[in-house]
Amino acid sequence: MERRFLTASALAALWVMTVAAAPTARNVSRGSQLTDGVVFNTWTIATSVAVLVAGLWAIGWFWWQYGRDQASLADSEHAPVVVEFEPPQNLRAAQLGLIMHEVADIRDITATIVDLAGRGVVSITEVPGQQDWVIAWQPNQAADILPFERTLLDALFVFGRREVRISELRGSFRPALQSVQSQLYADAMARKLFTMRPDYLRLGRIFGGTLIAFFGIWIASSLVQIRFSLVGLTISLLGVILALTYRFMSVRTAAGRDLLQHTLGFRLYINTAEKYRQQFAEKSDQFTRLLPYAIVFGCASGWAKAFEGLGASAKAGNDDWHRGDPALQAAVTSAILEAVGSSLRSAVATRPATSL
Repeated sequence: MERRFLTASALAALWVMTVAAAPTARNVSRGSQLTDGVVFNTWTIATSVAVLVAGLWAIGWFWWQYGRDQASLADSEHAPVVVEFEPPQNLRAAQLGLIMHEVADIRDITATIVDLAGRGVVSITEVPGQQDWVIAWQPNQAADILPFERTLLDALFVFGRREVRISELRGSFRPALQSVQSQLYADAMARKLFTMRPDYLRLGRIFGGTLIAFFGIWIASSLVQIRFSLVGLTISLLGVILALTYRFMSVRTAAGRDLLQHTLGFRLYINTAEKYRQQFAEKSDQFTRLLPYAIVFGCASGWAKAFEGLGASAKAGNDDWHRGDPALQAAVTSAILEAVGSSLRSAVATRPATSL
C-alpha cells in the first residue's frame, strides 16, 4: 500500500511540476507562459469537458475489455469463500502470493527463503548481538526445487560459497531478485494463470499514461497563442489518470481466477488458525510447513500466536531451518522479513558507478 501511495504521489507531483515548468511554444513570444493560454470561457470549457469525458470513457472501455479477470466456473466475485486446509494445487507460497496480489515482491522472496529452510535446503541462523542472519546451505536431496527457487539459491550461494549473511547481499542482490521475480511471472504464465504478465501491464500503463501527460503539455504549449491551453492540460490530466489507475487492472485467466478462489479459502484458514488449535497439536510440523504462506498472506504473527501453549508445536519443530532459540519463531520471521527488505532497498538504492 505504501509503495502504491508513493507511486501515485510521484506521478501527481511529476504532472504538477511539468505543468509549472512547461516550455513556451516556438510560435509564442518569449515573454509568454503556458498559463497565459489558460482561459476559461464557453468554448475552452466545453471542449475540455468533451475531451475529459471521451478520455474517461476510453479508459473505462479499455479496463472493461482488457483489465478484468476472466470468469471461471466458480466466479470468485460472487461465490462464498470456503475454508481450505491445504495449499491449493500444492503450490509454493510465492506462487499463491503472486496469484493474489499480481505482484512478485520482497515478501514472496522472503517466504521462499523460509520455505526452503523448512524443507531442509538451507538453515537460517541469527548472528548473536547483531541485526543480521546467516543463510547456510544444508546437505540435502531435495528434488522438487522449482526454477525460481534454484535461481534464488544460485544467487545466495554464488561462487560456491556455503553460507552468506543477509547484510552481505546489500548493493549486489538486486539483479538476482529481479531474475527470481521474472521467473515467478514466467511460471504463472506457463500455468496459464494470467492473460499477460501483470508487471508488463503495469509498466505499459504507467509509461503510456506518462507519455500522454507530456503530450498534453506539448499540446497546451502549442495552443498558448489562441488561448486554448486548457484543452492540452485536460489531455495531460487524462494521462495522469491512466497511469494512476494501473492498480485496478487485473488479468487473471479463468484458471487463475479459480485458483484465486481456493487461495482465499486457504488464507481464511491461516487467518483463523486459532479455531483449529487442536489440529495443530496433532501435527508438530504444521507451523514450519505453512509459515511461508502466512508470510505472503501478511499474517505471520497471528499464525505464530495460534501455536502458543501447544508445546513442541509452538516451536520450530526442527533446527534444520532455524538454529537458535526455537521459542523466538515469530520474532525470527519478522526480523528476517525486515532484514531482507532492508537488503533489497539498499540494493535498489546502491548502483554501481559508471564512467562518462
